[in-house]
Formats: sequence, C-alpha cells, structure tokens
Amino acid sequence: MIQYNSYPPTVNNGQTLPEQADSSRSVYSNNEGRKATYRATTSGVVVTANGVLMQIIGSATKTARITRIACNGILTTAGMVLVQVQRTTAAASSVSNAVVVTPKLLDTRSAAATVVATSYTAATLGSGNSLVASARGLYAPATALSTGVEFLFGNRNSQSLVLRGTSEWAQITVAASAYVGALFDIDVEFTEE
Repeated sequence: MIQYNSYPPTVNNGQTLPEQADSSRSVYSNNEGRKATYRATTSGVVVTANGVLMQIIGSATKTARITRIACNGILTTAGMVLVQVQRTTAAASSVSNAVVVTPKLLDTRSAAATVVATSYTAATLGSGNSLVASARGLYAPATALSTGVEFLFGNRNSQSLVLRGTSEWAQITVAASAYVGALFDIDVEFTEE
C-alpha cells in the first residue's frame, strides 16, 4: 500500500512509514549514494612526452573506489590520442613538473580525502602495471571539437577500480609522443570508505 504525500516525507530516527507517493503515484526514492565522494580535477596540463598524465595513490586508512575517469584536451594539429588507465604497484618515475591535485568534496560534510592525486607534464609508468582501460579520443585545436575519453567503473553491476592501501596506484597515461601544443584536462571521481 502506498500513501499519497504532496511533499517528500521527513522520517525521524526509529520511525517507520508506509511508502510515500506524489499525486502521479510515483514513489519517492533517493538513489544518491551515501559514500563520501570526491573529484580530483585539473585542466591545462602541458604534456611534453608520452607517459603518465595523472597518478592516484591509494589511501593508508581507507579503501578508494574510482568510479569515473575523463580525459579531454586540445592539440595544435588534430590527432587521435590513446588514453589508458593502468593499475601499478609502484609510483611513476622520472617525473617532470609534478603538481598535487587536491581532491574536492562533493558533500561538505564529508571528511577530507585521504587519496593523493598528482599530475605531470612527463613521467614514466610505474612498474607492476596492468592495463585496465583503454580508448582513443580525437583531440583538436581549441577552435574545434575534441571528443576526449571517459571510463566508467562500478556501473552495470560491476566493481569500481579499487585501490587498497598506499602500495596501489592508478595511472592515467597517453601512449604516443610528440604532441604539439597539448593541453589535457583530467577528472577523476572516487569514493572512500
């Protein structure tokens, strides 16, 4: 049995209510997740060579679950760019211009993120790597449309890209060199629990 309610119900601790519906008999539901969720976002990363664009280091105290990685950008001359996500057991090496990217809270009541994200203009992939995602995007001049790439993890009833501890990394790489005028925008969404 569903009870009509013109406003979404407020439930007190320990209280139970029958299912509530609006005037069109649609049941009220909240599908928003309750895990603390963060985004590590950076734009305009100048890439000087192939290698790691961004690295996400697992947390010492929580389990991190990466749910989405998006990478877009521009090149002086349009071209296809192969973007890959690698899980590694070692940090990137031979790094140039490391910039710590502070993850932002999606809910101000969540605690600060314990995962560390860093972007690079050039870096060598960490050892113990395994490829977990790969796609090509068309990167064009700023006056044209770039397609970029997006990787989704944990949807379709599957697992997220899970990082357990500080000895697990996720590294976002580009697999070709000699990009002219490359500027990459990277967005990583993850939860911690």
